[in-house]
Amino acid sequence: MLASISIFFYQNCSPFKSTSDYSSNSSESLSLLKCQPGDLRNPEASVLRRLNTFEIKNTLEDILTEKLNTTQKSQLTTIIEPLLQKIPQDEGFNSMSLLDQGVTFQHIEQYFLLGDGIGRYFQTNSAALSSLTGCATPTQESCVRDFISSVGSRLFRRPLTSEEITTYYSLFTASDLGYQNLITALLGSPHFIYHLEFGESFAQSTNEQKSVWLGPYERASR
Repeated sequence: MLASISIFFYQNCSPFKSTSDYSSNSSESLSLLKCQPGDLRNPEASVLRRLNTFEIKNTLEDILTEKLNTTQKSQLTTIIEPLLQKIPQDEGFNSMSLLDQGVTFQHIEQYFLLGDGIGRYFQTNSAALSSLTGCATPTQESCVRDFISSVGSRLFRRPLTSEEITTYYSLFTASDLGYQNLITALLGSPHFIYHLEFGESFAQSTNEQKSVWLGPYERASR
């Protein structure tokens, strides 16, 4: 069983193309079970995986409530839970399943309402906003940019580029509802909702199909 699991994880860079190539009694086969530099096995296309409601709930709790006091956490949870329940339930076991990847208008609407509800809470609760941002004056440019960079990188599971930070800051300054619009946009972004994998570089494989190396943040998010 252990040998089969090992081959499952290593078959794209090992001498084995399938479990039938491996003999559990062969020490020679076991010694070959290692990655060889530059050895590509034409990996399959990466599935665009969407976070399920369980993952969204845990992410929001980890990122948005860690600096809040007990009362503020309870208030925010009261807002989040009923909104999450309105998101269509996933059919698969988890976000790795191909059965739960469809997106309907109800998904889009509820993602927006979830972000808007959370954003409105912080926009109208100055004490909670100060706790979330760690700033006495959350509307200062340096505080807003730090918030976008720190919270955004955790939501997107990667660092934001300087261009992205500037774009989200422009959204913040475009309205009196700065943090409400900002949080709504971050939580409604495909970079939060999906496990997006763009990779770092391309290499030409033997069958003329392009394979891409995943970056460290993309590998860590799998």
